[in-house]
Amino acid sequence: MSDWGATHDGVAAANAGLDLEMPSALFMNKNTLIPEIQKGQVPIATIDNKVRRILRKAIQFGFYDHEQTDTSIPLYSQQGRELALEEARNGMVLLKNENGLLPLNKKRIKTVAVLGPTSYPAVIGGGGSSLTKPFNSISFLEGISNYLGKDVRVAYVTEDAPLEEIVTGTEFITVPGGPRNR
Repeated sequence: MSDWGATHDGVAAANAGLDLEMPSALFMNKNTLIPEIQKGQVPIATIDNKVRRILRKAIQFGFYDHEQTDTSIPLYSQQGRELALEEARNGMVLLKNENGLLPLNKKRIKTVAVLGPTSYPAVIGGGGSSLTKPFNSISFLEGISNYLGKDVRVAYVTEDAPLEEIVTGTEFITVPGGPRNR
């Protein structure tokens, strides 16, 4: 199976062993492949093998034996929400926490800047298989603001800003031993 949008030559992909172009058959389709099969550029055995492999997986996973949606599992449940939160927490990795900056100490900071187009609204996925449709979502801006509360100013810019503009328009203050907050 290809990555989404990664196939650009259906004949070469078919002959190289690709079975399924995702998210749709833009290049590896009947209009592209049938003339090449007729010219002998793509052996019919190549197509047969692709069909066998795809059907073998569908049968192996029982796709033809029962409905694929289990209606006994509720789409929304507190148990499901708690499991999703636990999995999200288990998947987080903090690479470096110099000077114990995190978690943010609400009593020691006065202002936090949240920058960029993915800060608000919540970006739930990049599309394709990563796209999710949650019952509710919280953006970075909302999550940080909710955590810090009313005593900390949360400044934000949700548009892309040129790096030079960000650097020249920001007052950076440091003191030995860590950041000083204004």
